[in-house]
This record gives sequence, structure tokens and C-alpha cells, in this order.
Amino acid sequence: MQSKFVHLGLMLVVFAGMGLAQDLPPYSLDVAKLTRIVPDTVVYNTGTPNLDNWEPYTSVLGNSVFLIESNTFAEGSTTDQRYVLTFQPVAGGSPAFGECFFADDGTPYRGKINNYRQNGNPGRVAGDKRPGAVNFITGGEASPDEFPEFQSDNRWNTGVIRNGRYGTVQIFSLNPTTLVQTPLTKAFDAINGRLTSGNPNTDQISRFGGELAALDDGNFLVVVEDRSKLFYDAGNAAVAAIFRPDGSLVKDSFVVAPGDIWSNVCAYKGGFCVRVAGVLYFYDNAGNLKGQVQQNVEYVTDVGRGDGVRIASHINSPFVFLAGFDGQEAVRVVVYDSRTLEFVTETHVNEIAKEYGGQDDVDFLGEFDRVGIAVDALNRIFIAWELNGLFPKTQIVGRVLKFDDNTKTLTHLTPSFIPFLNTSDNPTHRTIRVNVSMTTKQLLVAAKGEINSQNNPDADADVPAQTTIYTVLSHPDPQDDPTPPVSGTNVVEWSLY
Repeated sequence: MQSKFVHLGLMLVVFAGMGLAQDLPPYSLDVAKLTRIVPDTVVYNTGTPNLDNWEPYTSVLGNSVFLIESNTFAEGSTTDQRYVLTFQPVAGGSPAFGECFFADDGTPYRGKINNYRQNGNPGRVAGDKRPGAVNFITGGEASPDEFPEFQSDNRWNTGVIRNGRYGTVQIFSLNPTTLVQTPLTKAFDAINGRLTSGNPNTDQISRFGGELAALDDGNFLVVVEDRSKLFYDAGNAAVAAIFRPDGSLVKDSFVVAPGDIWSNVCAYKGGFCVRVAGVLYFYDNAGNLKGQVQQNVEYVTDVGRGDGVRIASHINSPFVFLAGFDGQEAVRVVVYDSRTLEFVTETHVNEIAKEYGGQDDVDFLGEFDRVGIAVDALNRIFIAWELNGLFPKTQIVGRVLKFDDNTKTLTHLTPSFIPFLNTSDNPTHRTIRVNVSMTTKQLLVAAKGEINSQNNPDADADVPAQTTIYTVLSHPDPQDDPTPPVSGTNVVEWSLY
């Protein structure tokens, strides 16, 4: 393939002041016929460089509020990390801010929560996507059993030995009008929390690693990379558990597969999928395995833990979408059917000319890196990725596609476009580690990097290194959400406070 393609994206795009000549991709929002709902927005300007392993993770609550999880420093510290939230109304307006963990007395906890690693793995967040839903779950690697704010009861004293960090989660509700969060549970150890014995003999007990997902019945799935060897004694494994919004168990901890995992978890209509080492494992909502599918490596070559590969779905759809790189110069998306456990179709994401079997008039190939992917309730797919080599530093590029269930085909709704306003030939600007979410009317792009705080791409970046930022864009084909809404009597199922 490499010998065939002319690298128009890398050879012919030229810079002109703030932006690019618009006859070749990646294009501006205007050319892509998108609008900006929320400008590039900084999350927690710490005044000091953020740490290398921090990056945002996002979700959507119902179809009304985007949830953005990020890391920042604990209050009064420039060394200790904490996990924080941003609540951004999807239609625009001012965000509100929250915490991934509340203390046992029901107050937001802003202190140190991990005694073992401060430059740690990013946290996670997942919202119930049913219209009208208010419940969401947060997670992070932490050791709350060692802090008095989380010691109001004996939930840590089951008999298992910790002395390390583990996948801690907490479930909340959010008032979509006031954007005030309320804890529905206390923070708890998602995987090892019910064990009555065992000693992991490591301070890396379980890691994110994995991911969180809200299922279509309102329950929550937690998947971690478990290193305790209390579930799989031969080494690391993806281990999962399913909880109701009140924290009670649907299914206790079970091994999905041996190996490492990075994100690569999604909820579809009637169940969920977990990708481990190039294999997709399909489950129903109760956690019963339906079967597994080997990743099509001719389209997405990475069969490792998944740093550069992502899967996504929507609770209104039975299809699972996998995005990654083909080992040459294209981002690809692959479709699987959870009902038949079969490969359906695939296509390139970035532009490939029709003369080479693509759907576009130009080629946009190059040095790409990690991807982000989201799917809405109508099987429209938003994929964004890191682009190297075209700008002085790495920048994020995105494209929206559509899957047609009737024809089993993928088509492009937009060309490749530049989502962040702070993208130019200014060598101080950079965006990396993208994570995306979407509704049927809006797109959210979150990343970290260096931008100009006044959103002037010609001016130098003036925020601390690796600052978390996000923007909200219009959907190229806005439609009403057909997902069955949550029952009004089930919106908040239980509250501890």
C-alpha cells in the first residue's frame, strides 16, 4: 500500500496564518460543515506542569451532560494526584466541577487518595446513556482503606490483605439541571472487595487498566487489569464485576481472559464486550459469556493490551466498533455483530482516494498514533486520532462515519477535520491522548497538551504542560435520540445519604 499512495496530506498541505489551506485534509470545521458549541476549555489550570500519565476519559449521562474525568493535584499539593470531574451540558453553557470520590460522610474528597503512585494511570467515568438517566460511576487506582475519611465502617476488613493500589469505584447521581452530584454508594474495592482471604504481595493489586461501562439495564460494569493473582494465579488478567446503582452485586468478580488490558470495554444492546489481547469477548447483561471473536488483524494489527486500539458501542445498538491502525498509514474501523458474533464490515477512516479503493477524492495518510472512538444511538461513529508530522507537534484530527444496518456498509459523514481551535503551525501548541464521546446531536473531544488560554492559535501556548482540555462540536447529522428512556421511578434507585 505504501508504494501506491501519494502523501498529499504530508506533502501539499501548507500553513497560512492561523490555519491551513483548505483544499486538502485535515479541514477546518467550516469546511467540514461543523460548528463549535463550546470553545477549547481548560480543565483545572494547576499553575504547574501536569504529570506524564494523566489523560482524560469521557462519557455522557443520558443525552444531556458530558462527563469528563481527569487527574489534577490534591488540594495543597503539587505532587499528589486526585481524580476530578467536569460536567459539561451537551448544548453548551458553563460547566460544573466535581470529584470522582466522596468521603464516607458524603462530602467531596479533594485530598491524596493513593499512597503508592502519584504519576498514575488515569481514572475512568461512565454514565447511564438512557435518556433521563442520572446515575454514573467513577473509578481510579487508589488506596482509600489507608485514609481516615474512608474508614467509617469495616468494609475494608474482610480478610484480604491490600497494602497497595487497586481499582476503586464509587456510584453517583447527577442533577442534570443544577449539575450537583450525590453519592449513591461509598467508595469501594470493585474486584477484591468481597474476598475473605488472600495476599496479592504487590502494591499493584488491580489497575485501570480496564474500563467502566453503564449497561442498558442501568447496572454498571467494572473491568480492571488484575495483578493480585487471586483470580488467575498464572499472571495478569482482565477481571470484571457487575453492580447495581446501589452497589449491590449482579455478578461477583470473574476472569474475562488472561493478559493486560487498556480501556477496550463497551456496552451494547443487551450486553457488553471486552477486548483482551486481540480477542473480543461478548457477554449478556448478567455476565454470561456468549462467545468470542478474534480481531481481524489485517485491518487493525495491534493485538497487545490496547493502548492504541479502542472499541465502542451504544446501548441502543447490537454492533461493536473497533478502531485502530492497519500497520501502514490508515486508521480503520471494523464492525462486529454481538448477536451473531461475526465480522460485518470495515473501512478506512482517514481519506483514501477512490482510485485506490477508497471513497474520497484525495489521500490523507501519515504518521498516526492513539485513537478515540464513540458511537451514538443511530450507529454514527466519531473517531479521533493523534496526527504526527504535519504540524510542528502532535495534533488531534477527527472524522465522523455512519454504519447502515440494512446495507451493512460504512460511509463518511464528514471529511477529516481539526477539532481544536488551538491547532496551527505555532510550535508551542500540542494536543495528545484523545478521548471522545457523542450524542445524536453533539460531539465531545477531550485531550491533554499545551494551548493558548485565550484561544488564540497564533499566540504561544501559555498553560502548564499536559493540561487537560476539551471542546464540544455540532453533530454533522443531528437527530433525536431513539434510545428507550429510563423509567421515572428508577432514576435514582438508592441513596446512602
